[in-house]
Amino acid sequence: MFSARFWQAPPVTQRQCRAFAAVKETAYGYTLFMSSSADPTFHLVSWLILRRSDGRILLGRRAGVSYGEGCWGLPGGHVLDTETLAQAAARETLEEVGLTVNAADLTPLGMVRYVDAGVRGADFFFLAERWEGEPYPVSECSEVGWFEPDQLPADALPWLADTLRRQLSGEEPWLSESVEGI
Repeated sequence: MFSARFWQAPPVTQRQCRAFAAVKETAYGYTLFMSSSADPTFHLVSWLILRRSDGRILLGRRAGVSYGEGCWGLPGGHVLDTETLAQAAARETLEEVGLTVNAADLTPLGMVRYVDAGVRGADFFFLAERWEGEPYPVSECSEVGWFEPDQLPADALPWLADTLRRQLSGEEPWLSESVEGI
């Protein structure tokens, strides 16, 4: 069973907040809510693992993208303000590999929070074992293929093998974190 404890930082003064990009004034002082870095953007991303009955998963070779150009990866992308995490995974799958999935049929697998070289965000992973259509490269991918989760191509996204192992094993907590320097 996974349990989490949350810690709330004590209030800080405005002077202490100079190193941060934004603060929110509260009745108790100022609360930090975004650190200053080269890029203060927090990336909220949904990924979909499409798994066939033989255990193979669908990957697309990323093309025309700002991250992972030429690497094999899962269908996925940024979540829009007007959609749920599952809806984003379904939309991205249609846009990238031409498959229609029902967001209500997706199984949530887990979440990974990351901070790496000034880039921060949270990736949410879903599993689909039902979809409509045959995969083909549509947008932001140049080819598609089915792979064994433990036999990925050498040019897959560098974090993909470990993430698939954790997300598909069911053995570890649904939350993991990768924080640079920790």
